[in-house]
Amino acid sequence: MNRNRWHMTLRPLRWGLLGLLLLALGCHDEGLLPPEPTGGALFARYVAIGNSITAGYQSGGINATLQQQAYPVLLARAMGTPFNLPLLRDPGCPPPLVNILTGERLGGLPGDFCAYRQVPPPRIINNVAVPGAKVIDVLTNLGEGTSANTLTLLLLGGRTQLEAAAEAHPTFGRSGSATTTCSGPPSPATRRSSRRSVPSSSATRRC
Repeated sequence: MNRNRWHMTLRPLRWGLLGLLLLALGCHDEGLLPPEPTGGALFARYVAIGNSITAGYQSGGINATLQQQAYPVLLARAMGTPFNLPLLRDPGCPPPLVNILTGERLGGLPGDFCAYRQVPPPRIINNVAVPGAKVIDVLTNLGEGTSANTLTLLLLGGRTQLEAAAEAHPTFGRSGSATTTCSGPPSPATRRSSRRSVPSSSATRRC
C-alpha cells in the first residue's frame, strides 16, 4: 500500500520534469539566434561606407552620442538589423561645438582634444565611415592623395574602409548615394579588382 502511494506521488513529479525538459529544449536554439531583420534577408548585415555625415560628425566634432544619431544607425534600426559602431569616448574627438559664435566646445576643451575610443571596440563594425575621408580612402590609408587621420586609426583599427566592411560580410551596403547589395563575402579576385578601381559614388552594383 505504501509502495502504491509512493508511485502515485512521484507520477505528477515525473510529468512535470518531462514538461520542463521539453520546454527547455524547445527554447534553447531560439535564444542563440539573432532577431530576424524586419526588412528581410537582404538587410541581414548592413554596412555603411562614407565620411563625416555618415559617421555622425556634427557641429565640428564627433562623440558616441552623435555617432548613434547618424543616418545609418537610424536606417539599421528601421531595418531591424544589428549595427555595431566603433564608439568614441565622451566628450569626443574633437568635442562638438556648443556655441558656434564663441567657438566653445563641449567640456570647454580645445578643438585638438581627442578622448580616443571606447574599449573594448567591436571587431566587426557596420559603420566604417571616417570624417574627412575621400573616395580614395575607401581603398587605402597610405600614399599620395589620401586623407587618413587620427579618426581613421581610432575607428577602423588600421584597416581601410573596404577591409573593415568586407569583414562584416554585408548583404546590403550604402556609400553616399551608392547602394550595394551582396550575396556573400567578396572573393579574393573581387578584392583585387576593388583595389585597382575607385567605386562610383552614384552607382548601384551587386558584389
